[in-house]
Amino acid sequence: MSTIHKSGGLHQENKKHKNKHTSKRQLKKDKGGKVEKSSFKSSSVSKTLNKSKDQRRNTLKQIRDAKKQQILFKQRFGKSGNPPRIVAILSLGSTNPNNIYGDATSLFKDIISKSEQAEQGKINLNEIDNSEVYTIKLLKEYQQKTISLFCVQRQLRSVLDAAKIADILLLVIPAELQTLDDESKHFIKLLSSQGLPSTLVVLQNLQNIGNAKKQNDLKNEMSKIVKEEIPETERVYTYQSLNEDKTELKQILLRLNTLTPKTLHWRDQHPYMLVDNYEFQLKNNFEDDVVDDESEKNGTLIIRGFLRGKSTSPNQLFQLVNYGSYQLDKIVHLNKKKKEESDMPIAEDEDKKEEEETNELLPNEHQESLQSCLEPNFMEGEQTWPTNEDFEEQLRQSIAEKQSGYVLKKKKVPKGMTPIEAAWLEDYLEDFEEEGEQEDEEEMEDEMIKEANKQQMENEEEETHSHFQFDVATEVQTRVDKYFNFERDEDMTEEERIAEMEREMKRREELGNEIEYPDEVETPMDAPARIRFQKYRGLKSFRTSPWDPEENLPLDYSRIFRFKNFHVSQKVALQGFDPENENELWENYIELHLVNVPFSIIKIIEEKKEPLIAFGLLKHEQKMSVIHLLVKRTIEDEENDSAPIKSKDELIVQVGFRTFKCNPIYSEHNPRNDKHKFEKFFIPGRFLIATIYAPITFKPSPVLMFRKSATIASSLDFVAHGTVFSIDPYRCVIKKIILTGHPYKIHKNQVVVRYMFFNPEDVRWFKPVEIYTKYGRHGVIKESIGTHGLMRCQFDQNVEPKDTICMNLYKRTYPKWTTETFSLLSTNNESNGIVSGNVNTSSTNGLSGFVLDKKPVDEEELVMIEE
Repeated sequence: MSTIHKSGGLHQENKKHKNKHTSKRQLKKDKGGKVEKSSFKSSSVSKTLNKSKDQRRNTLKQIRDAKKQQILFKQRFGKSGNPPRIVAILSLGSTNPNNIYGDATSLFKDIISKSEQAEQGKINLNEIDNSEVYTIKLLKEYQQKTISLFCVQRQLRSVLDAAKIADILLLVIPAELQTLDDESKHFIKLLSSQGLPSTLVVLQNLQNIGNAKKQNDLKNEMSKIVKEEIPETERVYTYQSLNEDKTELKQILLRLNTLTPKTLHWRDQHPYMLVDNYEFQLKNNFEDDVVDDESEKNGTLIIRGFLRGKSTSPNQLFQLVNYGSYQLDKIVHLNKKKKEESDMPIAEDEDKKEEEETNELLPNEHQESLQSCLEPNFMEGEQTWPTNEDFEEQLRQSIAEKQSGYVLKKKKVPKGMTPIEAAWLEDYLEDFEEEGEQEDEEEMEDEMIKEANKQQMENEEEETHSHFQFDVATEVQTRVDKYFNFERDEDMTEEERIAEMEREMKRREELGNEIEYPDEVETPMDAPARIRFQKYRGLKSFRTSPWDPEENLPLDYSRIFRFKNFHVSQKVALQGFDPENENELWENYIELHLVNVPFSIIKIIEEKKEPLIAFGLLKHEQKMSVIHLLVKRTIEDEENDSAPIKSKDELIVQVGFRTFKCNPIYSEHNPRNDKHKFEKFFIPGRFLIATIYAPITFKPSPVLMFRKSATIASSLDFVAHGTVFSIDPYRCVIKKIILTGHPYKIHKNQVVVRYMFFNPEDVRWFKPVEIYTKYGRHGVIKESIGTHGLMRCQFDQNVEPKDTICMNLYKRTYPKWTTETFSLLSTNNESNGIVSGNVNTSSTNGLSGFVLDKKPVDEEELVMIEE
């Protein structure tokens, strides 16, 4: 039985020591300089209560007057702050496959019919063009809001471009389909990866489905499906196209006016514009040029629209999405009245046009250049006569080496070899007499080894031959046909089909070997290993061993730019070109004059008949550098078990609002390490870093990666998504290989290893590199045995016969310079030349904030050798 002790009335109470009568000095010392925060609410209430009624009224009047002054100050510089909302209508599914706009056209026309322009007869409802952008003002019963409305084609490029510019995306689902098809779900995945704007979902023609119970069940089911695909969806609106009662349409329009558009930070950090109208003017002095082809003519493209995002400057470059980057000749600030009368012909009322142009901004000497990369200077690495400073530096270095016990020796090494690789070169003085004595003892061992090797190779050939026949008979017919629909390719011959099958099987076999035996390579028997792996080196520790990031850089690094301080440069670039400029153009109706635009671009724009979008480039965003992208394979691509993606395979990458064709390399995502392991394949289920040469793009920016489809011609497969990780040419991507050998003779921790090398010179070359086993033993190479690559090794513990001896070698890898601007207008190569004609590769001097990444390689290296 447990008892509880309770103290009585005479229990001891300890005296509280120095709590009530502490001095002010002690209290100040205990606080340590901290100031007690007073309650803001109590202080503000007390101040308000102390004022009289007239004083409180005067305070409120001053606050109102200050807000009015702010509004008048913005309006004084023409800042309206109320541009029309951009609404894009996309059909998720189509009852008419021949209509590229799906079932969005009926809702598109009904919304236009509720505008003042349609009531006044300025817009003929029977002649509405679905490819144009209509800026309309709704009727009074719909709050008289102004919106810019356009339809979106059910194509990959059109859907992505519409989401880049739209404030609100209106998704129309035909009720007759009763579900979302795979293509519509694919569009939603793309938009979510790029950045989905505010959305409204409309279920169209629900009354055509049976009775009220079926309609209600279908609406609930579609709400669940939409909620799974787009979690932020509020509700699903209903709409009947042929119904005279427009109460459903009124709910949709009122919600369009009250919905707060979502903020897309990657878009709002740039100035951008949805073009209302444009005109093209050829150069005045074009008659002096001798050009026969009309498509090679250049001129000025004048685009008009509301500027959104950030303010702009005439020194800034502008990117026409899918059509290239151009410089500005000037910026004309137009009155808002000009926007309301923009439906009138441009050639009408020329005098009135001159009066409405209120402000004109011209570029100055700080205008950004179209130069994207530098031209290499091949004379930069040439040897010159030594100066007095070189002699003094050599003297100081020799004195320091003598004091430290090292001497400096000059030795010729192969061109392009690093100092660490050159350190392996040692002048071995071979003793021919000792070799002669050992030859007799080794002859017997060599004959036994030859016979064993011959027998083993014969057995391996029989096994591989039978294994290959099994693969061709089963795997090729069952698995490869799953990914390559050869029935659609009638032009493909039987030989081409067999070659395609073998290529696919080889790629899948490489992926399987990479997963089962990562980084392991076979030592070649027909070439010396010291020649085959001469670019590789050994490291004591991959994590802690040093690696010079400026060592032996490729020639492509002399064409790119790098930042001295990327974070400071990004902060300055995001502030804009003219942060203190009094001509605030944000949310104003302006006119941009783009110069040197090819006439062929105008023809393509007119043929496509789609909304034209312009984005302003920040500082340095046209310059080439090394971009690292944090990406992950898509879930659909993993579930379909599609063909593996190998490093340096050609992909189409969309970074922000620009698209490139490139060959990325992949490496592990390890921010804590200064060296990052190269990945041979884009492994599903994990985030990797893709490295490419591309124009600079500041964070945050979404990344979408596509690959040309192997089954459907002229189509793209969505394979990965992510974001921009960093811009750093000095990020070391290290490729690791493992050379393996097998124990031949074992005596405790002394092992004779074979099959790692096949000649004694290779053993002596790689002797300084540490070796290990798969069971955790570590050791070194002691000496070479015989003439067939056998070597004696010593380990820290006993080695088991089933163990495998490994040697790690490393080298730095770089991406390929194959980046070219790509347009999603088509997957053919015809569109590549559209946007690549304005790239200037000429070199300029005095680029502030950028340093050329190039280090010359000398033919002779100074090697440190310990005596």
